[in-house]
Amino acid sequence: MIGAFETSVPPLFHEDFKKAKSGAVQEAAITSALILTVNNIEIKSNIINIKGDIFKKHFLSRLTTPVDKGITYIRIKISNFGNFHTTWRKVMNPSAPLGFLTFLTPIEIIEYGLIDDVDTIEENDNIVINIQFERVGESLFQEIIGLHLCNYCGKKINNERLRAVPDTFYCVNCMKLKEKRRK
Repeated sequence: MIGAFETSVPPLFHEDFKKAKSGAVQEAAITSALILTVNNIEIKSNIINIKGDIFKKHFLSRLTTPVDKGITYIRIKISNFGNFHTTWRKVMNPSAPLGFLTFLTPIEIIEYGLIDDVDTIEENDNIVINIQFERVGESLFQEIIGLHLCNYCGKKINNERLRAVPDTFYCVNCMKLKEKRRK
């Protein structure tokens, strides 16, 4: 089935956001799925990126490949999706979060990162996740639905930075850290 976002992930539209979350929780209870709180959907010419966050302890316990417990973001590939639980209001008037995506293991880790600068990231129980998969349709414009979020810390990238560097994946603080590490 082709979903609303031109992927094989079927959307389930609920009458309100509380019911969308409840639907995702019920699905996860039945299928043992993980639940990603979706904050951003980026539609590109041939791929779709979904960015969100998940409770770190639950996520790390499902990985077969060990990673550092201090990771703050991870890019993964998933072959077994559940449903995307949302409301029409969230999709038409995007604000974070947009909805809840359920998915099952196995999870293939493509990349992950650490931020060890104490001023940049607070202790957090969640981890930022970026899921990328192929786009199977062409009816949607290339755009970002929801907030523009940093790939490292998951915080909103401010509008001034987006105007200066429209295709950026990092907020100013994380970009500085990334450049400092290269030196």
